[in-house]
Amino acid sequence: QKLNKYKDLKVYLSEFNSGLYGKTVDNHDNNYAASFMVFQAAKLQSLITNDNYGWMSYWTFSDVFEEGGFGSAPFHNEFGMQTIRGVAKPVFRALELLYSLGSETGYNTSRMDANNDNGTVQVYTLKNPKDANRYAIFAGNWQLNGEQVSNETLEIQLEGNGAPKSATMYRIDGDNVNPVTKWDSIGKPTYPNAQQLQALNDSAQLVSTSVQFSNVNSNTVQFNVTIPEYGVVVIDI
Repeated sequence: QKLNKYKDLKVYLSEFNSGLYGKTVDNHDNNYAASFMVFQAAKLQSLITNDNYGWMSYWTFSDVFEEGGFGSAPFHNEFGMQTIRGVAKPVFRALELLYSLGSETGYNTSRMDANNDNGTVQVYTLKNPKDANRYAIFAGNWQLNGEQVSNETLEIQLEGNGAPKSATMYRIDGDNVNPVTKWDSIGKPTYPNAQQLQALNDSAQLVSTSVQFSNVNSNTVQFNVTIPEYGVVVIDI
C-alpha cells in the first residue's frame, strides 16, 4: 500500500556503467565497457520507453570530475568515457554509433540458433534517425567478468528489402578503437607529449570498412562476420 502511493512517480537512473572492477579488469578504459553498452542497449531502451522511467545516465562523461580527484596518467580505469585530455575511450565510440546510426525504432530480430548457443551475443537492428531508408545492425559479444566468453562467427540474415545498395562496418574490440592498447605500446607515458597524444587520438577513431554479403534469395541477404570476445560490430546499411 505504501509503494502504491508512489506508483505514478518517474524513476531516474542517475548512474550506471559496466561495473566496479578496478584495475584488475580495466573495464572502463578498454573494449569491455563498449561491448557491455551495445549488448545491453536494447534492454535499456525498453526501460526508458516505459512511462515509469524518466531517463538514465551513463557514469560518467569524463575522467575529469571532483569525486576523489583524478590521476595524471591518461588511463587508470577511471569511470569516464574520455580521458582527462579528451581521448575517447571505446565506450564513448559505442555510444556515438548508437546515437548517430540508431534510434528508438527497432526492427523485428529473431535468433536462428534455437538453443541460444552463443548466448553472449546480442544482435538487433535500429532505424537510422535521419534517413528513413537506412538502418544499422548492432552486435555485441559480452559476458560478466569471470564468466566464459569467446570469439564468435555470426551469420546475420536480413530480410525484406533485397540486396542493399551498400554496407559499411565499424568494429570496436581489442584491436580496433582501443587507445589504451596504443598507450601500452608506447610505454605508458604519464604525461604524453603532443606526438604521443595525437597517436592516442588517432587510435580512438572509428574506421569504416566495406562488408561483403551474399544473396540467400531474392528477398534475403546474409552477412558473415566474426566478433571477438568483448567486441562490437555495427553494420550501417
